[in-house]
Amino acid sequence: MDILLNNIDATISGKNCQICYEDVTIDNYVLWCISDTWKLSEFCCDCVTQMIETMGKKYLQDIKNADCEKSLFRLLEADFPIYITDTGNIFGNKVDSLYFNNKVHSPLLTYDFPSSELLIIQHELDLLRKKILSSEVDYLSLIKDFINKFNI
Repeated sequence: MDILLNNIDATISGKNCQICYEDVTIDNYVLWCISDTWKLSEFCCDCVTQMIETMGKKYLQDIKNADCEKSLFRLLEADFPIYITDTGNIFGNKVDSLYFNNKVHSPLLTYDFPSSELLIIQHELDLLRKKILSSEVDYLSLIKDFINKFNI
C-alpha cells in the first residue's frame, strides 16, 4: 500500500469512478486489499460507501422479490454477500480491507440485523440453494419460509 500512497497522484491521474463518473481525486480515491495486494478501486469513496450500505440489503430484497425462476437461481448461484467485492456486484472478489479518507475501513456490508446473524443467514442460504438447485421443489415456499424466518 505504501508504494501506491507514495505515488497516488500519478496513480489516480485521469481516472473516473465507474459508477458516478466523477473524477477520482486525492479527496475521494479508494484502495482495496484482496489477498494481501492493494489496488486502486474503480469507484470513488462515496460510491463505495453507498455499496457497503445497500449491496447486501439489495441482494436480500432481490431474492424476496424474484418474479422468475431464472433470476432467483442466478442470485442463489452467488454466495450471500457479507463483504463488498471488487466489481461492486455479488459475483466479484471479496475485498479484505478498504482505505479511503486517510484510514483503513472494514469491507463488511451493512444489514438491518446484527452482524452475528450473518453467518447463520449465509448457512441457511447455502442449504436453500442446494435444495433449490439440486431438485424439483417448491422454491417459492422455501424462499417465503426463509424470508419469514429472518424477517427480511
